[in-house]
Amino acid sequence: MLETFLAWAYLWPVSAGVLLVTLIGLLTINLLASLAIVGFYYLLPESLIDDFVRWSVESVREKFGHYFEKVESHLQSTFRMEGNPPPSSLLLWHPHSLMSITPTLHCSFRIHELQSKLVSHNIYHMFPVIKDFAKYANIIPADFEVMKKTLESGSSVSVIPGGVREMMTTKDEKTIRLVLKNRRGIFRLAMMTGSSLVPLLTYGEGELFPPVESTFMNIINGLTYSWFKIAMPITSLTAIQNWIELYYHPLSPVITHVGDAIKVEKVEAPTDAEIEKLREKYIESVQTLFTKTHPPEYTLIIE
Repeated sequence: MLETFLAWAYLWPVSAGVLLVTLIGLLTINLLASLAIVGFYYLLPESLIDDFVRWSVESVREKFGHYFEKVESHLQSTFRMEGNPPPSSLLLWHPHSLMSITPTLHCSFRIHELQSKLVSHNIYHMFPVIKDFAKYANIIPADFEVMKKTLESGSSVSVIPGGVREMMTTKDEKTIRLVLKNRRGIFRLAMMTGSSLVPLLTYGEGELFPPVESTFMNIINGLTYSWFKIAMPITSLTAIQNWIELYYHPLSPVITHVGDAIKVEKVEAPTDAEIEKLREKYIESVQTLFTKTHPPEYTLIIE
């Protein structure tokens, strides 16, 4: 026994060295393979990648067409839109809710053929393949110049101005909390492009898809938001159950009301005072839309 122990004690550096070299070799091979794949991806023509993404989606739809039609029918019955926003406009969706399901379904999945690009966090456009499917789904990054160019091309752009900060205030209650009073970029964009502003107000999403109430996650999201301006949406069991139920039948209606378009005069370099004046006018428009459309149990808070 002592001899065995002494032999192991003598040889273990050799064994550990072989193991370490093997581990480093495997990691190096994986790293080089990953770099080769990523490099090959970036060498491919963008049109070829777009065609592949389109073919992939259409192939899945063709194979499982019956299931897609069933689910889309339930989505159309559940997520309704009252009114039609004008073309070539800047559409502002309220509230953000937990995961912005409503604007995603309307703009990306086009359940009611709404023609509008949807703005999302830049992080979704940083990774190969993910950004390609985002492009196919009518999603553009939250980049001022990209949004400006899209509006100038004649397309409508959908923005959720409350962003992550508004998402973090989402509760399972009938109080709509909007983050608007400190927003500036979206109104500067409207003035620089001369795009009409259209408020869209949604009722019902928060009840169907409430978040998990967790002090720990609130702390984590508070830190990630302060550092990186991102947060993690944690769905509740109720939300998961409702997603499953959507496959079998429509749910309680989630209704989006389209407000009156605010005409905006094009200004090449808007001043702070002009931006603030337009923002106040827009906030009044949101309050008017809420007054006309809200169910009696709802209240509105604009911060």
